[in-house]
Amino acid sequence: MFGNLDQVTETLIHKALKLAMLANKFTHGKHDKSTLAFVKACVAYSHITIPSLNSSKNQIMLFLHTAQIALCNGLIAETDSIL
Repeated sequence: MFGNLDQVTETLIHKALKLAMLANKFTHGKHDKSTLAFVKACVAYSHITIPSLNSSKNQIMLFLHTAQIALCNGLIAETDSIL
């Protein structure tokens, strides 16, 4: 019944990454334990969900976007893992 949910999945990934950047904005790039855990969870959600998409082009673009946001938030190991 729910055959193609790629657009919904992509929207959820973009929203999760937007939340990560909002957390970065509110903390001015200096995360505490809770905001760092939240940002890591957002990036992890994106990293795990992207391979479920059918389009390789969209996967690559979202992986790059996720890596950029991880790097902006100082998540070097996660950025390396994504790339």
